[in-house]
Amino acid sequence: MDHPQGGIGLPLVFAVVFFVIFFLLTNFGRKLAGQAVLSPMVGMWLATYVLVPVGLFLTYKALNDSQLFNKEFYFRLSRNIRTLAARIREWKKQGKYRSPAMGRRRSRCSVLPEAGSLLSHPVCCGAY
Repeated sequence: MDHPQGGIGLPLVFAVVFFVIFFLLTNFGRKLAGQAVLSPMVGMWLATYVLVPVGLFLTYKALNDSQLFNKEFYFRLSRNIRTLAARIREWKKQGKYRSPAMGRRRSRCSVLPEAGSLLSHPVCCGAY
């Protein structure tokens, strides 16, 4: 009986890891739903919400015979991320970079409008 490259060990390890992740996410979802942190529906489907995108990605990789563990791809990706981080640091030193959080507008409404007039208030509804 021939096994794909990597033997039977690697697929077994992936299966165990995915089961443990599914088990933990299901238990976290159940506990968070029980404590009313999440709605019961979101709590019970938490593992599915997290693992479906991973499963779709792995299915795509398998259908296209893509290498999942291509060292060169991850090396280039990490190099690009480091280059981007260095540019952002340089821009911050030069004062050319503003983080997205700094660009948010705060409400300029200093007076609370009457009840029911909040939507018609030009400053509070963002019409400034």
